[in-house]
Amino acid sequence: MDIIVPIDLLKSEYSQFINFLIKNNVLSMGLAFIISTQVTSVFNNFMTSIISPIFARLVGSNEKNIEDVKLHIFGIEFLIGQFLFGLLHFYIILLILFYLVRLLPLPK
Repeated sequence: MDIIVPIDLLKSEYSQFINFLIKNNVLSMGLAFIISTQVTSVFNNFMTSIISPIFARLVGSNEKNIEDVKLHIFGIEFLIGQFLFGLLHFYIILLILFYLVRLLPLPK
């Protein structure tokens, strides 16, 4: 048995779907998600390739990156570099968000 769907019904459903996408900003949210993942990737590369070696040198470590710095106490290896790198990463993101919120006019 064939199902016959009138063309007008398909056009109506399609236009309702497009109106739903536009009205609920689904396309904008999808685009924002894609852009945010790419910005995260760029920021992570920036932290790993530029900030981490500079910070490792400032700390006085012979390691190439701050993430490789380890602390040995009583035979236990502490990955102190990864912790410091995580804190630095978090702090920089907080600063960026702080300045964005301060600079952008937000509705009240």
